[in-house]
Amino acid sequence: MPTILYIIKLYAGLFHLDPALVESVMQVESRGDVHAVGAAGEVGLMQVMPRYSVFTVEQLKNPSINLVEGMRMLQVAKLRCKHKQDKTWLICYNQGVSSGSRIKNPKSQSYYKQVMSEYSRRNNYVRRR
Repeated sequence: MPTILYIIKLYAGLFHLDPALVESVMQVESRGDVHAVGAAGEVGLMQVMPRYSVFTVEQLKNPSINLVEGMRMLQVAKLRCKHKQDKTWLICYNQGVSSGSRIKNPKSQSYYKQVMSEYSRRNNYVRRR
């Protein structure tokens, strides 16, 4: 079975996403726990909402499927969210495109701050290596 980081690196480019950003979202969403289940029914590494996915809950428990579906949903948020500056479209991944687009100041949202903090940490780590 391919590793999580391998799957991210393999598919992130296909969805026009920075692998470090995908890793950051995964870290904030599930802390890398493949068995994570959210209070609202989100599943897996990327905490995908089954009702918005083409996959079943059981399929989304597969880490590979969950990562690819999460990246597809990130791409949809990136393309459809009204927020475009400084990766503020991430709020639409977390809240849904309609709800996220209504937020007046996405940079003030805890989710955005957490993901960007993790993203910054990962980028600084890569630069130091």
